[in-house]
Amino acid sequence: MPRHPLRLAPTFLAVVLLVVAPGCGQPRDPGSVVDAVFDAYGGRDLLAGIEAVRLEGTIVTATQGGHGSFIRIVEGPDHLKVLLHYPRHVEIRIVEGDEGWSGGSPQTLAAASGPMLAAMQLQASRSWVPWILDEMRDSLEVERADSAVVVMSGPLRPGLVLRFYVDVHSHHVLRTESDMTTGGMQMEFATDYGDFRTVSGLLVPFREESFASDTHTASLIVDTVLVNPPQQQRKLPLGG
Repeated sequence: MPRHPLRLAPTFLAVVLLVVAPGCGQPRDPGSVVDAVFDAYGGRDLLAGIEAVRLEGTIVTATQGGHGSFIRIVEGPDHLKVLLHYPRHVEIRIVEGDEGWSGGSPQTLAAASGPMLAAMQLQASRSWVPWILDEMRDSLEVERADSAVVVMSGPLRPGLVLRFYVDVHSHHVLRTESDMTTGGMQMEFATDYGDFRTVSGLLVPFREESFASDTHTASLIVDTVLVNPPQQQRKLPLGG
């Protein structure tokens, strides 16, 4: 299946299309790239002290009826809470390790399994950049590299390969892609990251563009970010 081009500025698109070996023709060492990403996102000491990040903002999706709002609370690569308010309905997603739940209200939450659970677990991992890069450090391989972009990939778990596009100048992760096989189905997901800003020392992308295979599924525009929010704000406002 052909891969999606980057849905970013034309300069970034040109960069990715020109991916070849850098300078001397040798790929960059994955470990050194991960270290540089850590430095760019706030440094290892700062990142080691971050337990949770809460983001709120706007989601735009044609498939769910236009503009809505979202709250995302991530507490590691396998702990995620998401509340989506669309014009016509509400969606809740919760991931806790090997388990996940989804539904339209606290009363209708049901256990997720198969491709749905795998997609939710993937979202949790992609929400924990750059930490997930560090966890995957020993399994990462450089697929392509040039003087502007390094593309690294590795297995996140059985049946799931995660790929990272890293700008070698800023060391921002511009894009993640995943090739996922579950329940006999093969799926491709991608997220482009942009509008990077620093909040409490942490570099945060304030815009995300999400894709499933060749379909643009959503745009997320972040309004507020809380780093290490108090315990009460690590919970979704579900009422009741």
